Amino acid sequence: MCMNANKLKGKIVEKGLNVAKTADLIDINRSSFYRKLNGFDAFTVNEAAKLKEVLGLTNLEALDIFLSRSK
Repeated sequence: MCMNANKLKGKIVEKGLNVAKTADLIDINRSSFYRKLNGFDAFTVNEAAKLKEVLGLTNLEALDIFLSRSK
């Protein structure tokens, strides 16, 4: 299992945000957010929960993004 970065990036854009603003909204360092978004590190459960809230994701969307079977 891995994170689906493309879907997450798409949801960020759909919400009218950019990566830097999203990082600020979930209170994470921007460079850390970029590393996690690009698969070098993993989002914590707490960070994923904050992203779900900020982006208005449904439970199914969050599962599809953070517990995806493909990149």
